[in-house]
Amino acid sequence: MVDVLFPNMYSRDTNDLYLKHRTEQLDSKVAELKEIVVKISDEITCQNTDLPEYQKMFDYIIGQIGQARRHITQLPQRYTWKLYLYLIFFSLFSFFIIYLLVK
Repeated sequence: MVDVLFPNMYSRDTNDLYLKHRTEQLDSKVAELKEIVVKISDEITCQNTDLPEYQKMFDYIIGQIGQARRHITQLPQRYTWKLYLYLIFFSLFSFFIIYLLVK
């Protein structure tokens, strides 16, 4: 690939300038890549330091979910008689209202 800046590819000076130009371009790209790698390394370090805290929060949430699940599974076993009692009271109340409306 020949750049427009160096149309005469066969002269020694132009080849040296072309190589120098390409070397500078590659050096700048390598410097950019180094900066990116350093940023990625810093981000990984920050995430690794935060990981135990996230693990503690995750364990706490799992415990809360397990406790809620146990509570929900025990709920029908504990309060079924109350549910039936409320259902009977509601039925009696509705029957009484209908009786008063019909009368």
